[in-house]
Amino acid sequence: MSRCNRVSLGLLILGAGLIPLTLIVDALRNDGPGLVPFLARMVYLGILFLAGGAFLLPGSALRTWLKQRETRAWSLACLTGEATLWILLFYGTRKWIHAWSHPYRSIWGWLLLSATASLGLALWYSRSQVGTLALRLPQFFGSLVPLDPAAQKRGRRVLIGLTVFLTIALCWFPLRQLIQTNGLLCYQNAFDEYSYLQYDFSKATLSPTRSGQALVYLGHRLGLSGGWINLSMDMGCTVGLFLAASWLFCKLGFSLRQSSVAGMALLLLPILFGGFNPWMNWWFERVVHSRFLYWIAAPQAWYLPISRSPEPQFSLVLATANIAAALHWRRFWVAYLCIPFLYPFILVPYLFTLVSLHACQYWRLNGWKVLWALLGAYSLACLGAWVQVAILSPPRLREMMVASHLPVVSTTGIISVLLFILLRQFTQTHLRQASLVIALAPTFANNLHVLSGYFSAPHNFEQYAGVVSCSLVLILAIVPWLQYRILETGAVLGLVWLGLAHAQDCYRNQQTITAHLQLTPELLSALREDPTGVVVEDSSVASLLSLLYPQQPTTPLALQNSYPILAERSFPRYVQVRATLLRDPTLAASYEKSLAELDRFYRYESEDFILWHNRRKTQFHLRHSVEETVPPDTPLRLHIFLDGKPVSRVVVVRSE
Repeated sequence: MSRCNRVSLGLLILGAGLIPLTLIVDALRNDGPGLVPFLARMVYLGILFLAGGAFLLPGSALRTWLKQRETRAWSLACLTGEATLWILLFYGTRKWIHAWSHPYRSIWGWLLLSATASLGLALWYSRSQVGTLALRLPQFFGSLVPLDPAAQKRGRRVLIGLTVFLTIALCWFPLRQLIQTNGLLCYQNAFDEYSYLQYDFSKATLSPTRSGQALVYLGHRLGLSGGWINLSMDMGCTVGLFLAASWLFCKLGFSLRQSSVAGMALLLLPILFGGFNPWMNWWFERVVHSRFLYWIAAPQAWYLPISRSPEPQFSLVLATANIAAALHWRRFWVAYLCIPFLYPFILVPYLFTLVSLHACQYWRLNGWKVLWALLGAYSLACLGAWVQVAILSPPRLREMMVASHLPVVSTTGIISVLLFILLRQFTQTHLRQASLVIALAPTFANNLHVLSGYFSAPHNFEQYAGVVSCSLVLILAIVPWLQYRILETGAVLGLVWLGLAHAQDCYRNQQTITAHLQLTPELLSALREDPTGVVVEDSSVASLLSLLYPQQPTTPLALQNSYPILAERSFPRYVQVRATLLRDPTLAASYEKSLAELDRFYRYESEDFILWHNRRKTQFHLRHSVEETVPPDTPLRLHIFLDGKPVSRVVVVRSE
């Protein structure tokens, strides 16, 4: 290897290490916003190292260098050492670092530990038998005995068993609630389900890109409550995605047995890259409460994407079935049929991936030429986003968005690319291009605003499409190895454990959400008689109560009333109810927390939600002010409850 190549690689390694270390040190500081001059110079120096290394390093030299056994050993050692030390830095030594009198000292200690560990691991991988096995892992797995053809055909029983297991495990809480309440359902798995499953809200949000809302609206019209629609979609979409994913992997050439495990993995693996994973949850909390939120998007949700009704639940099933159908008929145009009906946070990465792969196949693009397909698909997605927001969206929605062209770093995008790099040799050759495009989809989807100029809610791309992209990259590498019984058994047991752990966590979360929900006979009677007059002291409970009966209106203190679609209509009545409650000192004390929460939500109609703008917006449009609004002078009929019991049977007042 020439001296020029060594220098260029050294510069690349220095630049790649210096920038994240500098940002970590900045995150540990507590002395005000902004980079201090020393840290800013370190970032610029890291960028200069990267630029210099990229300028000096030819692609052919990098390929030649990576073919050498010693190089692979060093690369594997550096990756292992760096990953281990990052974990130690984040979780094991945070208190130790904060205890130092000056945080910059930790840089040199970290660099010394990293260099020492990498050197030792490189020598170990190069010389030891374990290192030889690690470097030849595919050959080691290839020595195992695969399943016989008869066993491969017995996949249907596995498919049925896994379907039953997933359905019961993921829907255990509503099934138990169904028995306890004699047929009434009132629960939510995910953020805002009590809004999108409620009749008025669902009717107001009907649109082609929210096709799942049409199912909710239709369910209400057919006599199903929001809770029953939630359970029906949870069970139906769970089974539907499982079957569609199994069909898809069968069309990719895998056996039914392999495909059934892959379908189960596609359902469950996304939670490893979201808030259910304690490491990802810690990372999200650090990002949200730091200045990094301006530049970084991270998944927030603790739940599976398939668990949120009606979207992205229905869109995931629709997109997966559409891809499977396209593979079945071997026609790319079939995969485009579902595009008008997909949820936007699924549509963008789906369209980017589909157009990129279509262009690669049509023009037979390989190697670096794939970049042209990626840029073309990205440009098309940006144009579509601009048309949707600038022309088709109402002015109120445009006002809520942030005008920004600055890029954002996708957490799931980085994870999926790293997974692709590490697992590329395990992925079948004809699937590597698809795996690469899927790995890049979260990054491109989160940066549509770079060209379109409209920025909002990047965390939704992360927690709905990004976690699925990470899972797909992992699955495409693992599925071929499921032909070996020992690996198949290990994968199934791991997924079963993951499913049970997640089901238990969901059960606890749902118990917490419904802890203050008391469905007393008096409360149920009032809801059937006049739901618009039922007032309970917990705004979350008030929101859930709107799911009990078909076509039921919202209660006055429900949180969904403060959302932009319903806020204009519901605010005058809220002001009137608020004034009535505050006139009674006892009621004022009990309702103080909920009223303060709703006052804040109504004020900006959620425009100030931090994950909507990622600290890129500091001024918000004042929509409603309870202090400046006079309650309407109309009769008000209320059923007021505390702890599920009526304070008085009916209160009829006229505002003063």
